[in-house]
Amino acid sequence: MFAALLGMSLVGLVLYDIYQTIVIPRFKPSTFRLAPFIVGRLLWPGFKKVAVGQSCPLKDVMLGSFATFGFVTLFIIWMALLVAGFGLIFWGQGTYVTPAITDYWTALYVAGSAILTLGSGDAVAVTGPARFTAMASAFTGIVFMAIAVSFIFTMQNAVQKREITVNTLDSRLGSSTTGLGLLLRYRELGLQGKLGQSFNQWELWVAELLESHRAFPLLSYFRSAKSCVSWVTILGALLDASALTMASVSGEATGEARLFFELAAKTVQSLASFLNLEVEEETMVSQEEYNEMLNILATAGYHTRGVKDSYLHFSSLRLQYASHVKALSSHLVSMAPSLLGDLTASGEDAKGKEVSPQIGSKITQLRNARNASRHLRLVR
Repeated sequence: MFAALLGMSLVGLVLYDIYQTIVIPRFKPSTFRLAPFIVGRLLWPGFKKVAVGQSCPLKDVMLGSFATFGFVTLFIIWMALLVAGFGLIFWGQGTYVTPAITDYWTALYVAGSAILTLGSGDAVAVTGPARFTAMASAFTGIVFMAIAVSFIFTMQNAVQKREITVNTLDSRLGSSTTGLGLLLRYRELGLQGKLGQSFNQWELWVAELLESHRAFPLLSYFRSAKSCVSWVTILGALLDASALTMASVSGEATGEARLFFELAAKTVQSLASFLNLEVEEETMVSQEEYNEMLNILATAGYHTRGVKDSYLHFSSLRLQYASHVKALSSHLVSMAPSLLGDLTASGEDAKGKEVSPQIGSKITQLRNARNASRHLRLVR
């Protein structure tokens, strides 16, 4: 009788976890659940440690395969626990089955045959409780497989929708993958008047991202096709672009940028909390680095605000999300977005997309001045 009660408890725990993970996914970090614990606490840390120690091509392949590996492993564990639970129930009802079940291994075989609907005739339930258990286990197996298939399509759809925006923004950002680079691209193409519309579109993308990744934490581990680009990097760059627009640029989609920023900052905070990440306080942007960005924006043709007030405003905005983006990037082994990126002294980015000669010349002057200043400080 004790074995049957233990088995019912185990089956109930697994079914509740499946229900909360797939059917009505509303994960709360304070509630213990099997799926987040197995994927985030057991599988990912060891997998990441092994992958990070490999060479770049192998590392990218391993990290890119984790989401699928975690998905398959999770379903195998769920299935194994269901078989173990129903096996305990059959073992407790051993005398109600012909021939009688006298050991747990036989009970596991009977439970597995019932759940997988193999139709084995080795054991026949002859009384009400045993027949009910056989029917319940078969029904559970059929529903479980149906849910597994639907979950695969749900995950694929969510990843595809996320990556459409990631790929679009990757082409707009260039290799710099920065908010500053995005604003420069829009200015060079004469699209600065479309920034408001773009922020509205990105706000919808972030809303979908928050809903899907909060509902299915496993989605966070699905990586983009390009190893150097991830949804975390893109989201961080968009947050920088919106913060710069709000604090540093006047007359360019300030309202739309604010609406986007409020939702995007909440998104990175929520996802870091849902993944139980340790968020370390981020250091403020240096005055020198901010002045460099402001000068580049002014050279590009943007109307910039006063240095003192805009610097404090931008720094306060960035403190709301930078540490969370950094924690997500570190946890998911993706590139954290930087403020200035890798715009080179020649005025070209690593992909060969040219910036205007005026901006390229200004960037060169600013970088040379900054390097000279740092050299003088080191000498002194």
